[in-house]
Amino acid sequence: MKSTAKIYLGYDLIEKQHNVPHYFPKAECICIDSVLYYGALGSNMCHILVCFDVRSEKYSSIKAIQRAIEDAATLVNYKGKLASLMAQPNPLFINGTSTSFEMWILEDPEKHEWSSRIYKFPPVWKDVVAGEVLFFKGVTATNEIVLSPKTSSDLYYVYYYNFDKETIKRVEFQGMRPFRKGWGSGVFTLLNHIIIA
Repeated sequence: MKSTAKIYLGYDLIEKQHNVPHYFPKAECICIDSVLYYGALGSNMCHILVCFDVRSEKYSSIKAIQRAIEDAATLVNYKGKLASLMAQPNPLFINGTSTSFEMWILEDPEKHEWSSRIYKFPPVWKDVVAGEVLFFKGVTATNEIVLSPKTSSDLYYVYYYNFDKETIKRVEFQGMRPFRKGWGSGVFTLLNHIIIA
């Protein structure tokens, strides 16, 4: 059996020496107003949210709600605040059988205050999405959650779900024939553009 270990190494610019951080970063991160946020497990295995201010080059941490930074959660910018999205009942992806999603919002970083909301998908959801396997990609300025598949096909759709109005739009991208298959291939959807690798 093959196992993998990740080792993280930091560099202190003032002391001019390498160091090992006292936490283990997760892959999911987002930058909002020049602050990079990412979930981590502290040395005592508690969940923390690490904040790196790009302007001041200083680190801080916020006590995080475990569900807000689980591996299945997607960090997004929600009205200028850090938020986390997770589908229900299966948190790993969204499809026609998904009934709702949970949103955790970091209301006050100084006081470590979070709020949560659960949004139910409308009945038409299962017909519009059908057999697609989708993933959260972000939230637009008009409160639309962007969802898309990770693989290309002859018919490629990006979905916009407005949770305030409970409306869903499906936008077809033409010319997205299937690209090469295998490791490292897929479609990466980012707000405002798509990258094909």
